[in-house]
Amino acid sequence: MSSRGILNFALLIFVAGLGAVVYFQPGLDKEQQATLTTLTPEKIQHIEISAQGVQTITLVKEQNTWRITLPVEISANEFRIESILGLLGAQSFTQYKKTQVDFAKLKLDKPRYLIRFNDLSIALGDTEPLEGRRYVLIGDAVHLIDDAYSHHLTEGISGFVSIKLLPKKSRIVALTLPTIALTQTDGRWKFSPEQNVSADKANALIDAWRTASATRVEPWTETAAHQGKIIISLKDQPNAINYLIVATSPELILARPDIGMAYYFDKVQAKALLELPADSSAENTPSAPAQL
Repeated sequence: MSSRGILNFALLIFVAGLGAVVYFQPGLDKEQQATLTTLTPEKIQHIEISAQGVQTITLVKEQNTWRITLPVEISANEFRIESILGLLGAQSFTQYKKTQVDFAKLKLDKPRYLIRFNDLSIALGDTEPLEGRRYVLIGDAVHLIDDAYSHHLTEGISGFVSIKLLPKKSRIVALTLPTIALTQTDGRWKFSPEQNVSADKANALIDAWRTASATRVEPWTETAAHQGKIIISLKDQPNAINYLIVATSPELILARPDIGMAYYFDKVQAKALLELPADSSAENTPSAPAQL
């Protein structure tokens, strides 16, 4: 074989060896490439989140919808729940036995966060300095995973409250604002004080409340000062929902005293929630029955 042929053969062997390294990834066994658990999000019906210095959060799945049951009763932020459920299938890059690690050093002796999915407990400890991966304890094994979940837990209860002002599929039957009140009677919206307002305007205002989503939710401590009260009655619900107008500029802030939360809205949303739509040339026809 010529020297050129020998060189080409050697290059072929080298390239094949590199391919084997990429494909088989020597040094990583199947266990190291496993997911954190074999549970799927669809199997989870109950979540409990405990954190140092804050109240435990309990979430329950009812009719495919997540609700917070403790420390308050309110609809949950579905996006946040889906993100947390992703922890179940997180890739486990390294595993250790409990006897191989220093619990105190990894902050697993008193974990900052403890999450229970149904009956499975997952404790989140410290992060390692090289790649910022987090130590996680499940049963008798400690895993290293990408730290893509702990930031969802830092906000406490406010991070898990739904950004919607009203529960899903709610039907408003009465809305009282500081300057006007609407009550549905026989399919029509009646105003107090009485005025000539089209059904389209009334429906637009009601829809704004029914679909409103806050830009953020934060804890709120009740104070005596506020700029007005809003009362919303829902069909088949015995108790009305009350909001206080804490501020209207530069943001609209609506506080819900019964759960100690404040909802924040931008100026466009504020106008839609507190005012009837502006007149237009097309709105010169008599009011028609409201369609919900």
